[in-house]
Amino acid sequence: MEKETFFFKKEQSMMCRKKSFLVVLLCLLLGGVCPSLGSHSDSKNDNDTVLRTHDNDSDSPSPFGPLALFASLSDSHSHSLSVSHSKNDNDSSSPFGPSAGGACLAAQEGMGAKVVFYNVENLFDCRHDSLRDDYEFLPEGRRRWTPWRMQEKVRHIAQVVTAIGTDVAPMLVGLAEVENDSVMTLLTGHSLLRGAGYRYVMSEGDDPRGIDIALMYRPSLFHLLGTRACPVPVREVRAEAHARPILYAWGELTNGDTLHVVVCHWPSRLEGRRRTEPLRQRAADVVTGLVDSIRTVCPQAYIVVMGDLNETPEGEAVQSLPLENVTRSLGGTYRYRGRWEQLDQLLVSPSLLDEASSVHVAAEGAQVFSEPFVLEREPLYGGYRPRRTYQGPRYWGGYSDHLPVYVRVEISW
Repeated sequence: MEKETFFFKKEQSMMCRKKSFLVVLLCLLLGGVCPSLGSHSDSKNDNDTVLRTHDNDSDSPSPFGPLALFASLSDSHSHSLSVSHSKNDNDSSSPFGPSAGGACLAAQEGMGAKVVFYNVENLFDCRHDSLRDDYEFLPEGRRRWTPWRMQEKVRHIAQVVTAIGTDVAPMLVGLAEVENDSVMTLLTGHSLLRGAGYRYVMSEGDDPRGIDIALMYRPSLFHLLGTRACPVPVREVRAEAHARPILYAWGELTNGDTLHVVVCHWPSRLEGRRRTEPLRQRAADVVTGLVDSIRTVCPQAYIVVMGDLNETPEGEAVQSLPLENVTRSLGGTYRYRGRWEQLDQLLVSPSLLDEASSVHVAAEGAQVFSEPFVLEREPLYGGYRPRRTYQGPRYWGGYSDHLPVYVRVEISW
């Protein structure tokens, strides 16, 4: 019976691989993946979408066809998707050493690959974006954001990712609060991470300050097949509301399976938890629609949702997601008034929790990265808190006000 079950699951996996390239195309035609993304209008609303690509040299065709077919430059304030790839695969100056061969072999031998999410807290460049309120993070701004401070911030982020990947550089790293291509190019191509060969995709929304989300990936482990930005229709709740789009990417793993990755940064609680809860529910609804659409084509699809959800695992919006929360019982990633909260989360499809699957979450489960160098003592409430970049207006020279979360994924043939 065990052998029959194993071969049945293998057959299911093969069927899903054959159908994976149809997933988003079918959902786009049905309007199921990212509602209202199939058309574009000149009005400034949540459904406006612009796609732009930068040096996208992936040789595998996207289910959407050439991304240029969806490009429109008529609305500079609407959501966009920026795809950029670094050209540093052969650099061995990184602590990771040469990137491609060893990491790929490690995954083939079942050693696993790490998936990370990290809210890096205000990674801005030092130049003003005329469409954004980023004056605070300029050399002459209130925070005196100089090139040296920016470089130090990048160095710290790279240090954290390096420490998480002491054995093998993480396969995927989702990031929140990054401003633009400039800082992502600096992080992937001019830091400790350069030798790991990271490339990235990045969504650009209508956040007033211009902070966005990105996904770094290693082509030797995750061959990018396509990307999409899914807007969150929060203006249906409040006309003045803003929300960062959901970033969706799908790619082929070293064993031929397809992994679907969703990166989020849901609306904050700055205006009050109860007042902003409907906005986060809208974000959850978009993620749910996306997951349901993928499963319609492939019920056993491998799906990872990661992000700063600005809500604990017990919150209604998080509870509504049709996925398993592997970070539910962790100790917390963000500390507010002496209390830890698990705002940064990883959720996976049930197929990734099945140890018989060719791709599954490792037995140790998800973890919070809380090494001493990313923490500091909290004098007022006692204990420790994340060592952040600024403490109020004062430059602190730390890492972030959030701790990263990660999980190891076993990949087998």
